[in-house]
Amino acid sequence: MRKFLVIVNMESGTAKKSDPGKITAEVLDVLSSHDIESDVRFFRGADLVDGLRRAIDEKPDAILVAGGDGTVNTAAGLMENSGVALGILPMGTFNLAARDYDVPLEFEPALHALATAEMQSNQLMKISGLPCLCTSIIGFYPRMARMIDEYHGKKWWRKSLRVLGWSVFRFAKSTVYRLTISNQDTEETKQHAFKSRMLAIVPGEYRDTLGLIPERKSTSGKEATVYVFQHLTRIAMLRGMLAYVLGQSSDDPDMEAVAVTSGTLDFKGKKHVKIMIDGEVTQLETPLKIEIVPDALLLLHPQPETLP
Repeated sequence: MRKFLVIVNMESGTAKKSDPGKITAEVLDVLSSHDIESDVRFFRGADLVDGLRRAIDEKPDAILVAGGDGTVNTAAGLMENSGVALGILPMGTFNLAARDYDVPLEFEPALHALATAEMQSNQLMKISGLPCLCTSIIGFYPRMARMIDEYHGKKWWRKSLRVLGWSVFRFAKSTVYRLTISNQDTEETKQHAFKSRMLAIVPGEYRDTLGLIPERKSTSGKEATVYVFQHLTRIAMLRGMLAYVLGQSSDDPDMEAVAVTSGTLDFKGKKHVKIMIDGEVTQLETPLKIEIVPDALLLLHPQPETLP
């Protein structure tokens, strides 16, 4: 019989309002129906890392992590090369990692999907040594997101619209970065110079889709993509936002995409930059190092034929 441990971050989006007793009963019921032994453990944010480390040391077949993208990111960093599979139980605001790996966004269907999922070895993108499963953003967006943390945990569209509204008024006052992107995974280093108020670093690349939530083309790519927003005026920014929402970013003349396997981002005149990695804001020294580490993480991948 397989053994799954379920780790719940009680400070994540929907987990805040959930009944631990109901969560435990649902997990035990669903996983036992798939002949899986399980144990459910609840932690506050400050105790999450220690709880995850103890769980990894027990060497279960998989650890299902219930929380938002920041929680999943923390687990991915700790579970790198552990031999224990990570399963994503979406209980956050945006749940980008769950969307990327085809995990249903509702709790019970997600449990069924993970119980029948395949364990697959995945690459892991790192930014200056920090893991990133979904996306890292530099520029005015992380500053806006920190100003509206009170919206954490509410419906994703509500927070998205709030951020977009703030962006319209604050964009023109945000920093213009002069940056150089160097891709070192070639016989000769290729450099690209830009001016930008915001850029995003993504493992793989995005497809053009209608709406506010980005969608990755693949989770198995061997490259990262740096999306450079060269929208330096408010009008250009609004035009770029419209192109993004309509799924036409690839036609936006102010958007540049640079593929990187191993490289650096250097910011002229900046010793540190604020960066949002999978929803969590931190500050890193420059230049930033981008790398794709192959076969670093075991993940539970739900199979299309088993999805509800």
